[in-house]
Amino acid sequence: MSSSGSTSKAAAAAKEQYDLCFITDATGSMATYLAALQHSLPQILALSNLTSAFTSISIIAYRDYDNDNLRFNRQIEFSGWHHVGMPHTNANNKVDLIKFAKNIEICGGADYPEASKSAVWTLIKNLNPGRRTLCFWYTDAPPHSEVSRSWGGQRQKELAALKKHPIGMECTDWISCCRLMAKHKVQVMSVLDGSLGVHASWYVILSAATNGVAVALDKVEAHSISLVSMDLLMAWLSQTPRSATETGVMALSWPSSLAKKFKAVKDETPKNSGGFLPKFDNDKVLAHPLTKQQYDVNRDVHHRREAVQDFALHFAQDTEYQALVYGTLETIIEFDVSTISLNPVFGELWRVMCAERNSPARDKVVNAFAVAVGNMADGPIKNNMKVWLEESYNQTKEIERIIASVPAEDVYPAVCIDPTEAGVGAAHWIRGDLLEIARSCHHTVLKRLGKVLTKLVFIPSKEECPEHLRDDKIVEKIPFVLANKEHKRQFWKILLHLVLPGTYLSARAGALLAALCTKIGVQIPGLQEAARETLVAFRGKWADIEVGENWSLECMRLLVHCDEKDRKNGKDGILTDFEVSLFKTLNGYKLAELNLDTELVARIPFTPEKTTGYVGPLIKCRRCKHDRSVTIMSKDGICGICAVPSKDWKNPKEREDAVAIRAETEQGEKTPRHWVECGSSECRCAYVVYDIDKLNVKPKCHYCRYPAAGKAPFVSCKTCTNRVIWPEEYRTEAAKDFQCVFCEEGRPTIVDRPTTARELNKENTAAWIIGQKGLTIGFTGRSIYATVKAHTAEVLYDNISIFSQTTDLSLTIRKKPIQNVNELLEQYQKWISSNTIEYKTCNLCFDSSFKPQDLHEACGRRGCHNKICTDCIKSWYGMNEPGKVVNLNSLHCPFCRREPAAKILRGYGLNVATLAGVQEAVKKRGKWIFGWCVDCDTAKIWMARVCAQGGQPAELNGFVCEECEEKKRKPGERDMKHCPKCSVLTEKMAGCNHITCPCGQHWCYVCGKASPAGLIYDHLRREHGGLFFADNNDGDDDDDY
Repeated sequence: MSSSGSTSKAAAAAKEQYDLCFITDATGSMATYLAALQHSLPQILALSNLTSAFTSISIIAYRDYDNDNLRFNRQIEFSGWHHVGMPHTNANNKVDLIKFAKNIEICGGADYPEASKSAVWTLIKNLNPGRRTLCFWYTDAPPHSEVSRSWGGQRQKELAALKKHPIGMECTDWISCCRLMAKHKVQVMSVLDGSLGVHASWYVILSAATNGVAVALDKVEAHSISLVSMDLLMAWLSQTPRSATETGVMALSWPSSLAKKFKAVKDETPKNSGGFLPKFDNDKVLAHPLTKQQYDVNRDVHHRREAVQDFALHFAQDTEYQALVYGTLETIIEFDVSTISLNPVFGELWRVMCAERNSPARDKVVNAFAVAVGNMADGPIKNNMKVWLEESYNQTKEIERIIASVPAEDVYPAVCIDPTEAGVGAAHWIRGDLLEIARSCHHTVLKRLGKVLTKLVFIPSKEECPEHLRDDKIVEKIPFVLANKEHKRQFWKILLHLVLPGTYLSARAGALLAALCTKIGVQIPGLQEAARETLVAFRGKWADIEVGENWSLECMRLLVHCDEKDRKNGKDGILTDFEVSLFKTLNGYKLAELNLDTELVARIPFTPEKTTGYVGPLIKCRRCKHDRSVTIMSKDGICGICAVPSKDWKNPKEREDAVAIRAETEQGEKTPRHWVECGSSECRCAYVVYDIDKLNVKPKCHYCRYPAAGKAPFVSCKTCTNRVIWPEEYRTEAAKDFQCVFCEEGRPTIVDRPTTARELNKENTAAWIIGQKGLTIGFTGRSIYATVKAHTAEVLYDNISIFSQTTDLSLTIRKKPIQNVNELLEQYQKWISSNTIEYKTCNLCFDSSFKPQDLHEACGRRGCHNKICTDCIKSWYGMNEPGKVVNLNSLHCPFCRREPAAKILRGYGLNVATLAGVQEAVKKRGKWIFGWCVDCDTAKIWMARVCAQGGQPAELNGFVCEECEEKKRKPGERDMKHCPKCSVLTEKMAGCNHITCPCGQHWCYVCGKASPAGLIYDHLRREHGGLFFADNNDGDDDDDY
């Protein structure tokens, strides 16, 4: 192969050589063109490497002779020649065109014309002798000329520079420039801004003189410029252009009837330009108007003299060229994968490469392509890629060659699909749907392909073939022998050719199709054996860390199912022991994560909340002489009430009242009293409260209120396990076998408590679910593939286990031991073993397709357990908008009708959380209609309800209250305020009154007061009449009681 490749290269060298040069105007208005050039260069360089179309490539950037450019000598920049096929790191090829293009600085352009003649001079003096040159010229301005004298003094500076050199002398006139370019075999493709008008004629005459083409773009966008440039280049290479051409791109020319007059043009002066160029700088019409028509590259472009090589033939014959194709396509995919579908050369080489099924390099490029397309943003470009990809996978010729390679005696037994059945035929299938199994084993994909497998018809021999299926030209058949090793197990790869001709699966996708056949159990003689042979050949290849699709839940599940089915039949399975164990563990791990928010029912001790019960054991306080519950006794025989420091009482009277309330000198253990449980999550001890009427916040025991007293001394009930405070110095024998007063009464003290695995993990860690042996994996929401990539399959196999501890397992909720751990574990494992996750219903829209984590508290208030979806939160609380009527109903929870906590609103960009004056609006809602003032961000009176008796009031938009309108009418300083921390002057143009300064300070724009981020909404509620609660559990203050 290499010898024939060397011969082809020598033959190419003997042909005429071409260079490529890009000339671009680099003045202030050309940023879009430069962006297009920068985007096109990588694919042009790649194209040149693959086609050998060009020997060298260069870039010329030109500006003008204004003072700034002269000072820094930037009127002309030449990159030098990049030699194609030789890396720029080579000592003989130091030109890095991509870097040069990125470093071109947009500057200058003091007048309209630019130094175009200097660009011609620069190209001519740097041409490589003996070669032809293709030139792309990008500009939006004419050259300096006799006509442009009124536009500034830059023309004389350019002429002075040109006259210093012999070649430059020939470039002082534009017509001379045109003829000089033609003389040196330069062909110019002019890509122009449509706004040039008649001044486009300067470049049309240049392209016409050099046998090129000039096009003008109505809409100058980088993407369009890049596509048009590639279309022109492809046509010049005699390659089939894209099927869709850019709209708004016009080819500019003169009628052929003016050919004689065109040749008679002498110079650029109005007298001698023959009416082909403007006579004055403000001309709107030419004497010989330009013809404009939608450009057609097949019609307009004069292609190169010699056709480029046959890519498919060159790829098949030259191993060095194959390596070049693989490397180049991989580079292009990384740069811009959409280029492959837009560039015919890349597209043809892609198809040729895809047919090379046995090359590891090919698989690497295909995988890179799949990843790149998957990462593309949704939109027209991605959709076009999918359509193009669909066509690129048509491998009909290759499949027909494979079938034809089967000897006549081995053609049967075979399978086919009966064309007379309903739902068959190419019209019913999309190739992308059939190929999807290579990317996903989702149930919809398997269901679709399962229908194909169930339609297969078995033909044992030619003689037994039904009459209507005998014609091979009408009904193609896949011989079973193709499943054998000697035929490279092609059977499953080409099976889908029966439903959509040309569908060719990769080896991995074919194995998955065989696995699906095994799972379904299609009863066709020999089919299950053919499937098993293919799967066994793939054994040990599934745990490949480089193939991300293997690590999806659906794929692992399918393979494990097939393996279990095979082992039940007394065989050794289609997976290795390593693969089976690893896939089962990872499947369990991921399903455990997906079910973290699935509801589980735990049975825990109840929580006394001002619950009446017997007071229990009593101790007489030696200070107040009252019998007190042992749960409130402090040390040294003093009760907790007497132990409160004097400074903590507002006055002596308050202390006296507290000591006396519900206190008798003699009371029995059966006396009813109110019990509560300490609200501290680390304590949770029950105790008796005497002044129950003043307990209007979360309970907190004496020991949690005064940490210096130490941790609360408690005993646990032998029945319900609830903790009850009982200081050690007062304990009796009853404390050793303690039973709480509620259990003694026979009350139900164990209650059902809905919970989730995620909630349990916060308190118990995830060790009860996943054993990690020193690894830190946890439940991060990452895909299984990402986890495997981070830790490797071998490490996960050795260190990860699911539900390894099922005996002696103890779990708690808020420090309360769960009584039914085994039952709760069974609930959780049932979801995992059944490969399912829980779905919930939104209580507002009643959509039942939500995962638990996708539903949120409706208002965040205690006692309201309604969950609604994100869209419902936004639509309900988002009814109110600045400048519109305040809808007071939507400011309350749709279920419990209370005001929502601000935390419910903050995450959804709803400014209603900071709307001031709402409390006033609620009080006066019966009489007035309120609007949301856009200036002061406050609910203000708009009109009386009596005025709207006829129905709905007129729609309100942009409402500004009277006070703010009055401020606007008064001259004076603008409403600006200083940040309370850094004093920077701040003006609120729109939005809410919660200001977050760049210095990090949160503050209120209404009064200028600083507040912590978590308390700003509470401040707005208390100080300015906002309606929403802060995020501290309904406003409970742990330090108030």
